[in-house]
Amino acid sequence: MNKRQVQDAMNKGFSHLEFTANHQREVLSMVRGEKPVKKKLSVGLVFAMVLLLVAFAAVAATLLWENYAAQVKQIESEQGSYVHWQTKDKIDLVKALIEMGYVEETDETDRLFDSSTSEEDVHIIADQLLMDLTQRDASDISVAEITYAVMGYFTAWTPEQRVWWQELMGYESGAVDTFVTPGSHDISEEDAIRIAKNRLIEAYGFESDYFDKDNIDASADLYTTNNRPDYRRWMVTFSIYREGSNYLERAYSAVVDNTGTVIADPDVEMPLPGDGVDMAKDVLSAEKGHYIFWTHEERAKYMSERFAMPAFDAISEEEAIRIAWEAARSDERTRQRNLDGYVPFAMYGAAIPDNPLNPNEYWVVTLAKNMTKDYTNEGEVNVYMDARTGEVYYIF
Repeated sequence: MNKRQVQDAMNKGFSHLEFTANHQREVLSMVRGEKPVKKKLSVGLVFAMVLLLVAFAAVAATLLWENYAAQVKQIESEQGSYVHWQTKDKIDLVKALIEMGYVEETDETDRLFDSSTSEEDVHIIADQLLMDLTQRDASDISVAEITYAVMGYFTAWTPEQRVWWQELMGYESGAVDTFVTPGSHDISEEDAIRIAKNRLIEAYGFESDYFDKDNIDASADLYTTNNRPDYRRWMVTFSIYREGSNYLERAYSAVVDNTGTVIADPDVEMPLPGDGVDMAKDVLSAEKGHYIFWTHEERAKYMSERFAMPAFDAISEEEAIRIAWEAARSDERTRQRNLDGYVPFAMYGAAIPDNPLNPNEYWVVTLAKNMTKDYTNEGEVNVYMDARTGEVYYIF
């Protein structure tokens, strides 16, 4: 089990217990032998209490990050991406991560907090600590990357955590589907996953234990849509990762409503499992790899919730690529990057009404070096622009 799975299990198993700060100190004292006890504890009991302490510490850290992430998001909105932050804000971030238990105190952190350390060295030390935590280049560090580093990827989150994330990122008012927190009248997440699993096994002719493998994660989101705001249903997804890696090879999804019925949901372009489009999409993925290598026609056909055919009055693909190169070479976040050997991939995005990020049709051009079928590369820059005006509104 990974850290996230252990934490979720502990959350559920010990949710009825109260473990105060005094209790924590007592357990630590017992383990360290710092305080004699009148009654000898068994090794098993001490181990169980230590596990409980670790679990509560992990839960507290996660809750702290969920609160602190809003501050990080606010700084991003004011100063841009992390690499451009002021030294004080970088120092405060590292201090917070140390307090939460995600960054260790070392000689380097002591130097970071030493007022005699030069501003240049402060940036170098803080950037290295964040790069070690997120496994990303400093220019790619964001509230999202830090969140994935401390909480795991969102497929392992609880429905409540995904609701929190959607609200933090500002998607709640304009998204086609909006996550909601499960209530007493909703079928449980466990039941939704079980129902979806059985239907997918039946639809695709899988063995009964197909979705029980260690490299498969099940996640479920309770959601509503703009078209049907009072109709609550679960989107259940089984994510299949390549053995021994975090690379997502494919995913199977099903929508389960509160009657326990697997449905097709046209609001989010989700057919019934095995209706043909899923199978054809799987075949296409196996042949061509990531959808960045597909044609516009293929993306529009199999991923119509995200992509469309270029409109006749949109700027051309060639013009979009030209604008992307110019933006990448002039924007302060990317102009220092060596773009030699980068290759452009252009995709035409469908409009998402009222979405603050993509309210209109758009071109997204990905400039990448040595892009492979499974979307691994040696570097990338993504440029979003309005499909008709060519105005660049997002670069990362």
